[in-house]
Amino acid sequence: MHPRVSFITLGVDDLERAVRFYRDGLGLPTKGIVGQQFEHGGVAFFQLRAGVTLALWPRASLAHDAGLPLEAASATEFSLAHNVALKGDVDVVMAQAQAAGAVIVKPGHDTFWGGYAGYFQDPDRHLWEVAWNPRMPNAALEWGEPFSMRAIGTVRSAYHDTADVPKGLGASHEAEGVLDLLPELEPGLADIEGFSHLYVLWAFDRVSGYDLTAAPPSDDRPHGVFATRSPRRPNPIGLTVVRLLRRDGSRLHVHGIDMLDGTPILDIKPYLSSVPSTELQRGWLADAEARARGKNGR
Repeated sequence: MHPRVSFITLGVDDLERAVRFYRDGLGLPTKGIVGQQFEHGGVAFFQLRAGVTLALWPRASLAHDAGLPLEAASATEFSLAHNVALKGDVDVVMAQAQAAGAVIVKPGHDTFWGGYAGYFQDPDRHLWEVAWNPRMPNAALEWGEPFSMRAIGTVRSAYHDTADVPKGLGASHEAEGVLDLLPELEPGLADIEGFSHLYVLWAFDRVSGYDLTAAPPSDDRPHGVFATRSPRRPNPIGLTVVRLLRRDGSRLHVHGIDMLDGTPILDIKPYLSSVPSTELQRGWLADAEARARGKNGR
């Protein structure tokens, strides 16, 4: 199981009322109620950020689908949270929810952990926290218009833990592995055998959050994340150059793997470079290598 949540389904007593609250009151996008042609099928989906979908489904339908008895709802079994960028935004969101029909359980207040937060309940008594946390500024970042990518395949590798992957100065990536593409994408590999090396774009799918500075294992000094290969990036995308050994249908056998087994592959491109080696600069890495040679007396 990968560390992600794809759907959050809230059981509701009145589906139309719940849709009005989240769509008209809170402004969440939805195509409305779908699936009403099926018994126990009526449901509404709201697409949130980071690929998460919020679903509203009648409690009776959820109980029927799960094969469990319908029980009394409880407001304290779990809570959902919405982080905001500014302290004052907590009160703004709380007021918006109240105007839409929410019940304010606890107004905005200074918290014991140094932030500012409040609680409200939606019409079905689901508990929401609106919070400003100065220690977690990334949780409330607003990005540009989101877009999505899908994996075109997965990496088959002997590495199952990041500790297994060689890192640091002088690290050499000699492991062989397989780029296992979806069978329906095999026509896209036509003529790839003519290239000796490939770029592989892939996703750090087991990373959560990011840092703008990183302390790479190849240096004892911090650097900007965009000047490193740190996995904790605003967009967790990795890039590796591998040597193509052979192709077997939609499977590419390669040398130079540094990814974990099961890593999603986003794209593959031929490795081509017109930059003369004399013009390449290695930045802080060259300084780190020089310091390491000095420590070793070389």
